[in-house]
Amino acid sequence: MATFLDFLPMVLAQQIGSQRLERIPEPRALTDAAENVLHYNQAMMSKLSLLYAIGLEIVHRVRGQIDDGACALDLACGPGHYTLSLAKHLGYEKVIGMDLSAPMVEVATQNATRERERERERERERERRKRKKSTLSWGM
Repeated sequence: MATFLDFLPMVLAQQIGSQRLERIPEPRALTDAAENVLHYNQAMMSKLSLLYAIGLEIVHRVRGQIDDGACALDLACGPGHYTLSLAKHLGYEKVIGMDLSAPMVEVATQNATRERERERERERERERRKRKKSTLSWGM
């Protein structure tokens, strides 16, 4: 198991040396092409969904230390699956997804609209069951 001493050279280098973090965005041809947007949108139906679950578990563990009403920002949200999962499963009051690709944002918006419609339908179904249960009477 690693100890603090194993990380000491890295910590010192970060504190003393200059740092530069570069982000090279994916080419627009990759993230804006309709076929690629479709493939990104199907990630939750692939083995990648396990990685989403692991990421959510990590956020969930940290989330326990955050006050209610917290907000989350999902940078490079793509089709918004992770963004929707943060809102649905971890209870963030407000979740914002951002992406440089307009087609990705469009699909994320469609996915969010679809999820809201599903949630409304689930709520209507719960209300129907509740009413049905309350109208049942038993007599002797």
